[in-house]
Amino acid sequence: MRLDVLVRHAGGYAHRRTLLAHGATVRQLAAAVHAGRLVRLRRGLYASPELPTAERHAAAHGGALTCAAALASASVWLRDPPGECVALLDQGHELGHPDCVNAPSVHRLREAPRFGVLDATTALLHFARCAPDDEAFACAVESCLALGLTSTRELAVATSRFPRARRHVLEWARSTAGSGLETIVRWRLHRCGVAAQSQVSIPGAGRVDLLIGDCLVIELDGRAHHDDPVAFRRDRERDAAVSLLGGTTLRFDGRSVLESPDEVVSVILAAMERGLHVSRSLMRASRATRWH
Repeated sequence: MRLDVLVRHAGGYAHRRTLLAHGATVRQLAAAVHAGRLVRLRRGLYASPELPTAERHAAAHGGALTCAAALASASVWLRDPPGECVALLDQGHELGHPDCVNAPSVHRLREAPRFGVLDATTALLHFARCAPDDEAFACAVESCLALGLTSTRELAVATSRFPRARRHVLEWARSTAGSGLETIVRWRLHRCGVAAQSQVSIPGAGRVDLLIGDCLVIELDGRAHHDDPVAFRRDRERDAAVSLLGGTTLRFDGRSVLESPDEVVSVILAAMERGLHVSRSLMRASRATRWH
């Protein structure tokens, strides 16, 4: 009997009693662990070594992965590196083990699973309590929406469960953000009273990251854009098209947004003071068909 295959087919986890019920012996379990085909996470619980380390770490402490760590496992864009967070039963207690280097933060949840990864909406609920500021929380919310891991309707239904201080972020968040960089800039502009549209299609130019007013385009380049010569060329062609339509493009790289966001916003506000967001061009004529 291939115990590792059995555990893998069971979702990556299996209790000792389940494996014994399938005909495994104590000696076979010990041999599988010794050979590295299974990992004994805690008393009575075995897992596949193929599972992500963070998930196994949470299960070893007696709970499911949640908060920023769970979001990161689902490829959600996070502004800051995630910490270790575990969801435990209200009446349960965290299990320790001597070789643990990073002690996790613990969230309490009724009927919390004892292993695995919590859904995105619940993970966001926990992250709302752990996020260092509204901006970090906004990045996670918009990334979840863009990835389809949750929806505005689901968040609206769950709004009352979120901390009151974070609810305004849920109301502000949209599913159109193309990246966390866009969320950071939009959020900081929002705090300055400036509304920006995400992922807007402009006839004759294409889709742009952000649009302020009628014709101020903000493009935010991650590392992939710099490394991809085709994307680099297309970006410059789009900039030229916007210019021909009478618009203005301000382009910032990801490092500038992450390390000097206030400077990025200052440049945008300075452009607005010069009226570069107010259209006197063909872009205004396309307004009826531009918004998507």
